[in-house]
Amino acid sequence: MHLTLPDNTIINPPPATTRLLNAPPSWKVWSTMQDATHPPLYFLALRLWRNLTGESDLASRLLSVLCSLAAIAFLYDTTTRLHGHTAAIWAAIIMAIASPQIEYAQATRNYAFLLMTSLAACSALTRIEINGPRIIYLLWLTAALLATALTHYFSIGALLALFAYAALRFRGPARWKTLATFFAAGLFFLILWLPHLRAHLHTFSVPERTTEFLYDPHPGHILRTLKTLATLPMMLLINLPSNSPVWTAIGALIFILILSPLGRRTDLLLWWLWLAGVIGSLAALDLLRNTQQLPFTRYTLLAGPALYALIAAVPARWGKLTPHLIPAAIALVCAIALPHVYERNRPDFQDLAKLLDQAGPNDLLIFAAPAKRQTAPAELFLGYSHYSNPLHRSPILLMTDTLPPQVTAQFQNFQHIWLINASPEILPTQILPNYAALGPAQTRFPATIWQILPKPQATTRPAAKP
Repeated sequence: MHLTLPDNTIINPPPATTRLLNAPPSWKVWSTMQDATHPPLYFLALRLWRNLTGESDLASRLLSVLCSLAAIAFLYDTTTRLHGHTAAIWAAIIMAIASPQIEYAQATRNYAFLLMTSLAACSALTRIEINGPRIIYLLWLTAALLATALTHYFSIGALLALFAYAALRFRGPARWKTLATFFAAGLFFLILWLPHLRAHLHTFSVPERTTEFLYDPHPGHILRTLKTLATLPMMLLINLPSNSPVWTAIGALIFILILSPLGRRTDLLLWWLWLAGVIGSLAALDLLRNTQQLPFTRYTLLAGPALYALIAAVPARWGKLTPHLIPAAIALVCAIALPHVYERNRPDFQDLAKLLDQAGPNDLLIFAAPAKRQTAPAELFLGYSHYSNPLHRSPILLMTDTLPPQVTAQFQNFQHIWLINASPEILPTQILPNYAALGPAQTRFPATIWQILPKPQATTRPAAKP
């Protein structure tokens, strides 16, 4: 919604962007994804979940927590059937404490949901392989494949990997019934989503407001992509920010470990295909289109379960101690990095909302971020409005450029004007050169709050809290 709000004009009253009060019915989610770059299933599930559990952060994030736990259970189930209980236990432990898995299990985003649906498809596929193409397993696989495709477009690599596995490993009726299930799921996807898919493909074809951050026009793109590719195992295990070549070397060694029995162990085929499908599709996009999907852990997160399963299953035939020592060492590294997940300095929108809720109904709130991207003021408002008092509806202005005279002429209609500046290195007098400012009032959010004066003043002094 923040992409549709008008810039450089006063909005009165501002929209309640994430509130369910007076929201359209749940089924409208399916047909209002034009400005998004995702299929609709997670957002529909989130809306239904919030209808049942409420609008709090706890309720919203709990959905991701439960999806993440279910994904670990499906990984354990699949790995048990392919490699036995020991490998399955270690794979589940590593996934449970891998930093990016915990990070996205905390987030109200669709990535934990995607892990759950895709690993549910893995579980169904291995059951068909072992127990035969029973109708219950085929229906389970159809639902999981369709749900995965309707959750994220980057699931295509994992879906192709599952299709390839069924084509290579299955024989007789099990093969053609399973492949028919894939085609049925694909047909259902096109029937349900094709009109919206066309619009989203156009969005992905050119840099737009929602995708421009993915493009990398700077020289050395190929080398950066290959370096990121080598570092990927460490990103999927601990995700600590580091440009050290040591990180890249360790990641390359992990790749060597998990690929060492390639061609000799068919029981690992599913995970090799899965890893190649997810990472290979993203790497191909980056190299062919000068984009940078690989550095964003959320896009490669789906490759994580295959990595964890391979780390646990590859050493399983290397004697008695090695099956435990190698995954235990990896798990120890993940455990040591755990505090980093919880110590990250995230923007405190609650503190910002608490301060701004003290503004009066006749006050104007100006959101600006001149040193950041053009959508930053709208994103700043979005975070504030989520935590603000629903009864507090001060008019707002999203400032992305010099204000036209007809807008500044309306300033006299407001009792107080507050500038929320997310680029504190730029003074408010540079943003509004014809006005002076009192402040700033500091918040735990990386922004400053200034009171804008109706007439120029020579000096500044501390502002009262809004």
